Amino acid sequence: MDTLPLDKFDANMIFLTSGERHSPTHVALDKLAVLPGFNTRVKDAEYNERVTLLADTIERHGFYEHKPLAVVMLPNDSTVYIYDGEHRYDAAKIAGLNGADFGDGLPVTFAADGATVRDLTISLVHSNSGAQLSPIEMSAVVRRLTSYGMPKEEIAGKIGKTTRHVGNLLILATATPATKRAVATGKIAAAAVVKMISEDGAKVTNEKVATHIKKAAEAGKAKATPKTMAPAGPKMATTKTTMNLPEGEDISVILKTLAAAIRASVKADGTGKLLETGKMVLTMTLIDHAHEAAKIAATRKKEVEAAEREINRKKETEARATLAKMKAAKIAADAKTRTTATATAVKSKAADDKKAADLKKASAITKSRAADAKKVAMQKAAVEMVKTPAPVKTNEAPETPNTGQQQAPVTKQPLVGESVVLPSENGLADANRGL
Repeated sequence: MDTLPLDKFDANMIFLTSGERHSPTHVALDKLAVLPGFNTRVKDAEYNERVTLLADTIERHGFYEHKPLAVVMLPNDSTVYIYDGEHRYDAAKIAGLNGADFGDGLPVTFAADGATVRDLTISLVHSNSGAQLSPIEMSAVVRRLTSYGMPKEEIAGKIGKTTRHVGNLLILATATPATKRAVATGKIAAAAVVKMISEDGAKVTNEKVATHIKKAAEAGKAKATPKTMAPAGPKMATTKTTMNLPEGEDISVILKTLAAAIRASVKADGTGKLLETGKMVLTMTLIDHAHEAAKIAATRKKEVEAAEREINRKKETEARATLAKMKAAKIAADAKTRTTATATAVKSKAADDKKAADLKKASAITKSRAADAKKVAMQKAAVEMVKTPAPVKTNEAPETPNTGQQQAPVTKQPLVGESVVLPSENGLADANRGL
């Protein structure tokens, strides 16, 4: 069943200011929610169709950065609430399920500090430029504003409508939910409901509305209107009289001509009294200055909107090109960094390998020199052993003088012709080990 907007909303709701909350430019999809009961959109088949089309656009082109969601935050609540942009939010959820990636989140813009529920309600009328609010949706807005204490004249000025139009919307807001649903689905015109309530007041029931809808359908009409609701009567013949109204003509001449045409069409007695009941509809074809002015304004508006779309398209194209360049530059920079790091690592390893080889070579040289020095020392020691023969003892002890003085031992020198035994190679090795 279609969801109807609420006529009332809590006017005392307080929103956090920029000093009381963080103000990100993007919020993750799962951190967003629609401000419950605030939007006056009717959730019907037409709404769902628009959401589906938007989801397809988002999947192909992404979520437009220049159309952020309007949001607020409430005290003691971390959720970011959307008060304008529910179409795009619902479409983004569908696009996300179909694989769309929103990176840092959806773009958002926070309500101005000090904004009230009344301010946000008025913004519903002006911010919905993509799809204008329907009469039922507008009636909910007007009903809320009156509950906030705004008179009809002020409301008319705020939403850009006449006071009479605001009055009709307030009458429409008093209709039953079933009647509102019939208006929302296009079965009966809002003007027809306003006419019925204005004439019959609370007597307008769902059954009466259903009767008029059925009557219009039987007459081959898709919608009940004030015309289809007119009471039935005898078949009326229509007489068409055409008169030219040239600029500068005297009005009295025109009236005389019109009177003559009327006399020729109706039945009257000799005194001029009508002999039958009829109805005269005077139709004049004149320049509709209001329509022409509106048409010019609409043309200018379309031109401005087309220019804005072109500007936005160029901005989006430039933004995509800039993003592509940034990505390419980052890829190139990362590749260069990796190449430089690899070259540095290779160079560092080569230097480390060379240093290790140099140390190994130096150690080998040091060991070789030490071995050479040890060998030389051993050779010197061996030579010294050859040069200094061991003392030779005699077989007989020397005679000790009677003088009582001790004599120094006599060392036997090798005789001429005696050989001196040199240390063998094994003895030299043993000497080396001793050293």
